[in-house]
Amino acid sequence: HGAAYAKQVPEVPHARHMHGHNLRRGGRVFEAIAEFEAADRLHREYIKREQIPAEYDWHFEHNLGLLATSLQYTGQMKRAETLLKAAFALPTGLLVQAYNKREWPMFLRSRGRLQEAEAAAKMLIANPHPVVQATGYIESGFVALAANRFADGGMASNTALKLLRSTPGGAVAANALLALQGEFNLRTAARERALARFAGGEGR
Repeated sequence: HGAAYAKQVPEVPHARHMHGHNLRRGGRVFEAIAEFEAADRLHREYIKREQIPAEYDWHFEHNLGLLATSLQYTGQMKRAETLLKAAFALPTGLLVQAYNKREWPMFLRSRGRLQEAEAAAKMLIANPHPVVQATGYIESGFVALAANRFADGGMASNTALKLLRSTPGGAVAANALLALQGEFNLRTAARERALARFAGGEGR
């Protein structure tokens, strides 16, 4: 159905993007990249033609994220970095999209660039929305664990938990927090608690 949609309206960015979604879920990542690239090209043409700031089209950043992470998955790190950094810099009024900006500090962590990842996390912490702040603390916690600063990691985790418990919409970041808690437990030899976290147990 996704392929038929994209074939019928090949100049609609969302049609190409959704076909890419399905291809990626089916493990056909290189084909998915081609669809995300087509959607990106169409988005950019539309933005230029209509003279609309990129941040006004939520789907432009969403597609950038999927294209970038697909490139990362296939080892195309330079292209992935450029796109993730651009997506991170775009303003957004959508909570889920703001949460997804964690893809940039996650990428930096995966490359061992912990100082840059920490700086990106602090930018999320500075966001006025508590859920985005919590996301920043989660990423800061992962950076601390990667640097063997376990006390700092625990404090970041607890701060994120407090923010998410007291804020509507906090569920969007719940799994990320569980992953941080699980990694903290693993790295501090609390393996039974770690297994419970990774199995989807309750946050502490």
